[in-house]
Amino acid sequence: MAGLWTTQGKAATVPRPEQWNRIREALGFDDTEIRPLVAELNARKGSLGEGWAAREVVGEGHRVRYESDVQLAPLSTGSYPLTAPATATAQHWDGWNTQLKPAHEPIVLARKGTGYDSTVANVLLHGTGALNIDACRTEAGQDYLDKCASVVGLASNRNGATLGEWTGTREDSSHPAGRWPTNILLGHTPTCADPGCDRGCPVAELGQQARFFPTFRYEAKAPASERPRGTDGTVHTTVKPLALMRWLVRLVTPPRAVVLDPFAGSGTTLEAAVLEGARAVGVEQHEPYAALCRARLDRPLDLPLFTA
Repeated sequence: MAGLWTTQGKAATVPRPEQWNRIREALGFDDTEIRPLVAELNARKGSLGEGWAAREVVGEGHRVRYESDVQLAPLSTGSYPLTAPATATAQHWDGWNTQLKPAHEPIVLARKGTGYDSTVANVLLHGTGALNIDACRTEAGQDYLDKCASVVGLASNRNGATLGEWTGTREDSSHPAGRWPTNILLGHTPTCADPGCDRGCPVAELGQQARFFPTFRYEAKAPASERPRGTDGTVHTTVKPLALMRWLVRLVTPPRAVVLDPFAGSGTTLEAAVLEGARAVGVEQHEPYAALCRARLDRPLDLPLFTA
């Protein structure tokens, strides 16, 4: 449980009253002096424990990751009481928090520069560094075709001596697969559902401009088909959308190449590589998560018709 309450990759978490009681008893720790402080910190945590100030129950919450490998078994009930603030300080700060909802996850593309004897040479000599543009284009509608058929979308912008005189050959620069892929990917909010979006969804906020970007629907909790669960109830807390990882694998992986994932997690990237017809090697030091990778890859997968 130490990993849950320290800053090993996440913000420190205050133990719930029932968790604190177990720690105190196991360590033989006298918490007489700090109990008021701990009680204050837990005033907005939504839990009721023996010996702690009772608070008005105003509803019921549900734990998303109950029965996971980071929670104590007695807490794996799946629900807990939601309570009103019990102290003046808790009431004063009710509705406040210390962070925003995560909505930005950078993806790093690391390769040598595009100068002479660098990226192009790597493509020719080692088969690395190229991007599969045509396989990752963004689908486009009639507005894209109309634009490419106009002067704006012509292959060049050559003008004659007289301002505005067109001297080039009119060409249609559209591509049947759609727009050139961008380096920004958009995702819907967790509660978006077809055919509409919830308030604050980045796709909805951009409106018509969203047509320029690839869109991957993000699920707040990945569906069962993308979220393997161990026999002991272990699940991974940050499962990536399979559609996103397939797009990234398709973008950078040449045919019959090998995808190396040094932090395999639940195996989303490995499954994406298999589905895209690539070979994959995954490394995961946490044995319970490695078991999730095996469980994910042991399932029947819809493989592409032609694979290496």
